Amino acid sequence: MKKLLSKKWLCILLIIPTLILTDIIFCTGLYFFEPVNYNAPDLSISDSFDLYKKYSDTSSSFYIKQITHEDIVAAEFDSRLKYVDDTILITYTDNADYDDVNILLSPYDASICGYIEEINFIQAEFPDCDYPTLTNICSELSEHESISCAIIDYFEETPTSEDNTVINEDSMDNYYYDLINYPDDISAYIRNKSSVNVGVFDVLVDSNNMHLDVINKDSYDVNSLYNPLIKPFNNHGTHVAGILAGSENCNAPAVYPNAKIVSDNAMNNSISYWVAAITDMIINYDVKVINMSIGYNSYITLSATLGCKNAIEFINNESSFFNSVLKTLIENNHEFLICTAAGNDSHSNINKIHKGYFSYGEKQLLDKFDIFNIFTERVRYSDSRYSLPFSFINDKDVLNRIIVVGSCDEYYNLSYFSSLHERTDIIAPGEGIHSLGFKNDYDYMSGTSMACPFVSGTAALLFAVNPDLTAVDVKNIIINSSSQTIGNNEFEYPLLDVTKALEMAQ
Repeated sequence: MKKLLSKKWLCILLIIPTLILTDIIFCTGLYFFEPVNYNAPDLSISDSFDLYKKYSDTSSSFYIKQITHEDIVAAEFDSRLKYVDDTILITYTDNADYDDVNILLSPYDASICGYIEEINFIQAEFPDCDYPTLTNICSELSEHESISCAIIDYFEETPTSEDNTVINEDSMDNYYYDLINYPDDISAYIRNKSSVNVGVFDVLVDSNNMHLDVINKDSYDVNSLYNPLIKPFNNHGTHVAGILAGSENCNAPAVYPNAKIVSDNAMNNSISYWVAAITDMIINYDVKVINMSIGYNSYITLSATLGCKNAIEFINNESSFFNSVLKTLIENNHEFLICTAAGNDSHSNINKIHKGYFSYGEKQLLDKFDIFNIFTERVRYSDSRYSLPFSFINDKDVLNRIIVVGSCDEYYNLSYFSSLHERTDIIAPGEGIHSLGFKNDYDYMSGTSMACPFVSGTAALLFAVNPDLTAVDVKNIIINSSSQTIGNNEFEYPLLDVTKALEMAQ
């Protein structure tokens, strides 16, 4: 008996260290090899840098730095954290001006390379500065009372929010129009009403598509971004635009037929480009609604959801900067509403974050995946607050002009992939959505990307039906006109109801 016990304990003593060692090797190995899976194209096949030329006229009061691939560098401690070399973005208060900021920059031997007067925005170059030095300069500048916010010009390798759900196309029958209580005759509401421009900040919309009216089509060559190897990427912006604003003659009915689209590229661009593109839409094209069916890479969102303080701080820094920009636009009396997808990270991949871990210097979070608590640390959903800087903004004035959209299926269930949390505002159908595709074709896609344009299209309709509405009015109507909620044991959200929203708007 004693011999048997000895053998048993000997086996246990041998097995436990082996399991622990295996777990350490497994987790650590995945950390260092870190395969990151998302659908954004590699920079080597992207021509999006050509788009910077749109905003590079230094003779105006609206320009940003013309960058190239060589200008994009990675932080020393995390190769995935990329930014524009030697560059910081600044917003300043109404009590300051261009010259005041220039004086503040002079001790650093810095030069201004970007300027958008309307939003108190400056982009500045600091020669031969590494990431830690730029971070310290941002902190120093932010201490000045004339500076609202200063951050590094991060580069976003931003994937779209498309989910890879397998779709049975034979079972799809445009169920979503019944789900959102879409009126039988939309013309009764929009006849002789004012036209509303809608921004699609996404993959560039196919401006050659016969069913879309892209009013800024001359500002880009969409053909330069087509790549047959990444067809879903090409389709994404066009698919979203089709849901929102396809013509009355297309085979995939739109929420706001024939709406005028302003398209810009959100993929593989710097924060400075994002600021320029969004500001351009609002100021120069009088866009009332911007649809943003995009999001952070999963490793940032999921790391923040799991409590990674540095990932949360990264998102918070970007949110603070965009909050400053948007608040200035509001104070300058621009009416706009931003509709953003909640994200598609709430599925089995959420518990595999260590495969694509955005450490931001916080390697100790790997302890959460050791053999003793790997099961207790798992979470059921990703937090939609961390899907995009816009969805993490908490300033009341700006928050009231942002809608975060989650997804449901045809059976009134929350989509298994849809990111959740209190920050999600409303639900719309996002599974098996039929819309415009590549080169005048059609396609089915799923994701909160597809749910978002149902809401942005409705918002544009409300502005068209009643031009006296403010963006705050439109958000309140969309959320409070719902007659049904969709949810689970933790969260319940209103379901979009287009007819009731239109009736309230009138």
